[in-house]
Amino acid sequence: MSRLITIDAEKLLDLPMKKPEFLVEGLLPRGLTVLAGASKSGKSWLVLLLSLCISRGVPFWDMPTHRCGVLYISLEDTLSRLQSRVYQLTDDADPNLRFCVSCGKIGAGLEEQLNGELSEHPETGLVIIDTLQLIRDNTKDAKTGMYAADYETMFTLKRIADDNGIGILVVHHVRKLKDKDDPFNEMS
Repeated sequence: MSRLITIDAEKLLDLPMKKPEFLVEGLLPRGLTVLAGASKSGKSWLVLLLSLCISRGVPFWDMPTHRCGVLYISLEDTLSRLQSRVYQLTDDADPNLRFCVSCGKIGAGLEEQLNGELSEHPETGLVIIDTLQLIRDNTKDAKTGMYAADYETMFTLKRIADDNGIGILVVHHVRKLKDKDDPFNEMS
């Protein structure tokens, strides 16, 4: 059995570290982020506007953005609907923004698809997945439980984000059953 690799607190504090990089200053870092909200609350509109701003390098809600390529995987839309929405927001879209309306699921091809896309488009700094439910393997819920399946899905996405130095923003619906004590329980 191999030994644990440890570092003491003093050495950790002395270790030079890179500051977190933000795609939207103070709001959206590289790594894995979840945007959760009620159905029909405007999440898809929000991330579409966000993707347009980042792909052009223009401020989002007066916050500076880091211009980079954006892949918006919009699994509840069609290209026609996306075109209509983009036209409602702008007539000056950037080729730095790419759309996709179908993909594999986690554990059934999505990882390879994302890695292939990132290899083909190294300028990509943000992948938006709208919505989490449509990339999950729901058969795992019955075998391992929803929490374990969610954890495995999110860990896989985090690993892809970290390995590639990108941001992955996952859109997720909250449960309809409200939790007055802890609203974060509504996410899973």
